[in-house]
Amino acid sequence: PSMVKTDMINNEIVNSNKDSVNSCYKYGLCEPIDIANCCAFLLSNLSRYINGTIIPIDNGIMCGL
Repeated sequence: PSMVKTDMINNEIVNSNKDSVNSCYKYGLCEPIDIANCCAFLLSNLSRYINGTIIPIDNGIMCGL
């Protein structure tokens, strides 16, 4: 995943330029729940045909969004 909004990252953002971080991430930082939701999907029967792939949780950064 891209940067995940954790206590450690929040401290780094406070000590740096918030505007530069916000400009890099169109929809804000990744929340831990975003990763949990992907894991829940992969553990469910909805993902039974998904295998051997990488699922980026990166707010579209790999796509250039």
